Amino acid sequence: MASATPSHPSTKETSNYAWLCCLLVDVGSCVLREIFDRICPPGNLHTVLNDPKNHAKLQTLRKKRVLSTSQWRKLYPAFKSSVCSRDFDTSLLVFLLRNIWGLPLPASGQNDLSLVTDTTPAADITRIKILRDRVYSHVSSGSVDDSTFISYWNDIKDTFQRIGGVRYQDIINDLKIDCMDADTQKDYQELFREWLKDEDCITDKSHEDEMIKKARWENDPEGSIEIYEQTVSAYTSALKSSIIGQTEFQPKLLASRTISNAKTDEIFTNLLIQHGRKALIMSNNDETYYSRSEELEYYGKVSGTPVKHASEIFLGVIDDQESANSILVVGKAGIGKSLFCQKVIRDWANNELFQARENTEIPNLKFVYLLTFRQLNLLENNCVTLREILNCCSALDDKCNIDDSTFEYILKHPKEVMIILDGYDEYSQQDYIAGNLEEQHPNDARRKMPVAALCSKLIKGKILKETIVMITSRPDESDKMGGIRFKRYVEIAGFSSEQVKEYIEKYFKNNENMKNAVIKHVTDNENLVSFAHIPMLCYLLCFEMEYTLAESENPDDLPVSTTDIYTKLVDIFELKHCAESEYRQKEIPEQFKPPSVIKNTLDKLSELAAKLLLAEKVTFDEKEMEGEFELEEVNKLKGSGLLYCGQPFRTALITTTKHFSFTHLTVQEFLAARWFVKENCVPYKPCSEMVFQFMAGVLSNEGNEKLMEKLLDSFFMHRNLQMRCLNEYQNKEFAKKFIRNNPQAFRNLDGVMAFKDFSDVDCIGVSFVLDIISELNKEEAGEAQHKCSDEFVTVEELKLSESQLTLSGIQRVCNSLNNEHCLVCELNLVYIYLTDECVDVINRLVVRKLTTLSLVTTNITNTGVASLCEALQHPSCKLTTLNLEGGSITDTGVASLCEALQHPSCKLTTLNLQGGSITDTDVASLCEALQHASCKLTTLNLQGGSITDTGVASLCEALQHPSCKLTTLNLQGGSIADTGVASLCEALQHPSCKLTTLNLQGGSITDTGVASLCEALQHPSCKLTTLNLQGGSITDTDVASLCEALQHPSCKLTTLNLQGGFITDTGVASLCEALQHPSCKLTTLNLQGGSITDTSVASLCEALQHPSCKLTSINLGISAMTDIGVVHLCEALQHPSCKLNTLTL
Repeated sequence: MASATPSHPSTKETSNYAWLCCLLVDVGSCVLREIFDRICPPGNLHTVLNDPKNHAKLQTLRKKRVLSTSQWRKLYPAFKSSVCSRDFDTSLLVFLLRNIWGLPLPASGQNDLSLVTDTTPAADITRIKILRDRVYSHVSSGSVDDSTFISYWNDIKDTFQRIGGVRYQDIINDLKIDCMDADTQKDYQELFREWLKDEDCITDKSHEDEMIKKARWENDPEGSIEIYEQTVSAYTSALKSSIIGQTEFQPKLLASRTISNAKTDEIFTNLLIQHGRKALIMSNNDETYYSRSEELEYYGKVSGTPVKHASEIFLGVIDDQESANSILVVGKAGIGKSLFCQKVIRDWANNELFQARENTEIPNLKFVYLLTFRQLNLLENNCVTLREILNCCSALDDKCNIDDSTFEYILKHPKEVMIILDGYDEYSQQDYIAGNLEEQHPNDARRKMPVAALCSKLIKGKILKETIVMITSRPDESDKMGGIRFKRYVEIAGFSSEQVKEYIEKYFKNNENMKNAVIKHVTDNENLVSFAHIPMLCYLLCFEMEYTLAESENPDDLPVSTTDIYTKLVDIFELKHCAESEYRQKEIPEQFKPPSVIKNTLDKLSELAAKLLLAEKVTFDEKEMEGEFELEEVNKLKGSGLLYCGQPFRTALITTTKHFSFTHLTVQEFLAARWFVKENCVPYKPCSEMVFQFMAGVLSNEGNEKLMEKLLDSFFMHRNLQMRCLNEYQNKEFAKKFIRNNPQAFRNLDGVMAFKDFSDVDCIGVSFVLDIISELNKEEAGEAQHKCSDEFVTVEELKLSESQLTLSGIQRVCNSLNNEHCLVCELNLVYIYLTDECVDVINRLVVRKLTTLSLVTTNITNTGVASLCEALQHPSCKLTTLNLEGGSITDTGVASLCEALQHPSCKLTTLNLQGGSITDTDVASLCEALQHASCKLTTLNLQGGSITDTGVASLCEALQHPSCKLTTLNLQGGSIADTGVASLCEALQHPSCKLTTLNLQGGSITDTGVASLCEALQHPSCKLTTLNLQGGSITDTDVASLCEALQHPSCKLTTLNLQGGFITDTGVASLCEALQHPSCKLTTLNLQGGSITDTSVASLCEALQHPSCKLTSINLGISAMTDIGVVHLCEALQHPSCKLNTLTL
């Protein structure tokens, strides 16, 4: 039987069109229904449609004939509960989604395909619509050629499969296998045409409004201003609200549930920003010397005009300066560029970005968008519109996507727009932007073009010319945009030392103990506070120390190894900033191991750092890198994040070069130390002390004792550095062995351990060494019980001077001194500011073990003295010598001391109040104490006090009291006149006076006063053996009187100081005569600074050769003696009767 002939003959092209219609009608309706059912589950459909508000809206649309009668019956059948989406055609489904469920137009609008990353229902429905419209464009011919068919079929198939899942793959494949005759083809074409016809009848209200606004704007832009003002104002409010919400928190650096997100406003700290590029600390041609402190301070300072407020970047520094709408912001890795960008848009959203200024127009910004080049990399180089790119802004929520009308407004009001593009150094298409490839495309912001072309046109001002466009980048990569003119260049320099402290306070705002411990540890260490000028490093530093303190038993303690800090922080920093790191764009897992690419980069950087240090270079150029590494390696190093690129400078007419440095001096030192350890060598040239310290820390992790021994034996080592290195190495057994083998490493022959110019952090090292010595003392004591050991030189005195220490440093050292095996009994602190709390800590030592305490120029207050006096009265207190020289003690403090001196438990025998503001009132109090039976004081130093003759009279009264035990009195520099001397002489002649040493240096004594002294010296009860008249106006007449006394049998003087007197040859002749007298007992004579001539020397030499002369020491320094006088001296020294053993010239 012959088959029937189809009424509509088919061709291949018409079949292609029919199959596309079939795919869209049969499968497309199912896909749309699935989307609908996901948004409104079938069980809820009846309830939603019968909601009074929705029912009224649909009824209104029916009256307007937007809904047909048949469609209305499908929505509200006789049995209302039987309503089902299966009965809805595709037009009705879209209609309901738009009008009842408020499904908006996608970010790309209704006529452009959305980005593949946009998987919202709105975007999916629009994709189906656009694909359908493409097919419908062939309705007039009813045919599609093969190549177009394949393209359409695959696009539609892929879209349906992505939306509906893998099950649609089989459905579509089966559909393609089926045969379709010409009549069926015609039916599908009719069904397809009906679908579009129905949808044309149903106008989406929101789309209708959109089209009306657009038409009004295009036909009558002036008349539409009022409408747009309300719409734009509402959009701007929504945008600001979205930005505030989206930027409230900062993203986590590490993926951990234990780490909470930090609030932007709570953690943000103002940055140092300057106009123009920051100069490197030194160039290769700069021979200026910079101390280490100056080098470290460089990082926390600007080198140009500082930006005081962010608005200056856009408006200029002065009122009449031109506002800038193209801005390049540069800064090294981790310096805070991205956070700064977020703060800019957040400040705009909070209406805090611009400060009102006279004669300056403030930009009326209504649209602000922040995009990252990292985001744009995900788009590769797809063709998109500017609106699509802006809608990718992560700070936008679904309420502020840019629709057609808003975008048109933006295009016509570019001055009201700011676009920030963050992280140019991360963009994969840098060459595209830097070049001229965008010229292939029209300068039309509405047109689709490659992402890089749009960015290039935006940056170069070829589209949205009056819009503010701000780009951020690392310095090296930003130089690739050298051909693009920006109206303003600024550089972020990071944190100053004060801003580092502020950041730490914000980070630890909820934990006062941790905050105080970290601030002390960081701010007292110039290396760490400078290192933390990079906000990312400052954050990592806080993060690491927070963990350490949380694990510590003592929350106030922070025994952190500097090397451990740098090892962890450099690894994490490199993971986040190395161009090849996978973690640059995602969180670092809680337990991570640096990948090999990071290790290799750090190894290469370590080699570069070491070679530059040995060459004494802080900066270097690309040629120096290329001389050491392959070109590919050089590019990797430049992208590491640990190198900083300075501003290019011209070396010839058409050539420029760039200098690099490491992101921080200590980073270079740490990396160099890694390389020296890896090469198993000690630097053979002078390096900074931090290199040695870092080497010790790295060696600690490797346990390389041999190299550690070589390091400590280095020519460049000194006591402070050895202490730091031993502490960084943190191996107690090694430290004990080192100190045993080098007993003088940390102490002098007389058992004094002295450290100068160090910090609280160094106190950790001092404490470590003291603890090691205590361990050795313990072992020595144990060995002594069993056998005789070699003599062990221990530490008996600790001297710390010229250092800025706080309570934590003092406390750490005192804790070690309190060790039962620590033998230190003398503590000497010189030029170290002590708070009252510090004195309280020292007092615990006073009570337990100290016999001598010197607090020289420590600014000890009356409160501190009162606390100290309490300790002096403790029964266990053994202190016999107290030196408070240079203290700020008033009458109240002296009164406390006097009370203590009278206490039976007080054992003080020596008190030094030199340099204090001691008044006659204070002296009266002291004299009362001196006369008390319990007072044991034998030596009193009141040098430099404001004592007059009245005070001296009080002293003289005390000296004559039987209970007074003073043998030494120093009144140097006081206002002692002849009257005061007369009182002293009266006391010296009293039988109860025990004074043997009297210092009147610098007094205002005349011949009369000297005559009184001479009279006293000849009295049988006078016990003076030492008299100091240095700096007085001693004349030949005075010397004659003194010589008369020296020859008296009752005179006991053995030491006489006449330095700086006005003595001539005549006076010296008198002295020589006395020296030869049998009753003269002088053994020490000081004539330094006198007018000693060869004649005087000849007389002295004659006396030295006399059998009765007992002189063993003479000082003739700074005299008028010539070679002739020296000859006389040599002759005398060779004489058998000459007893001289000390001669000072």
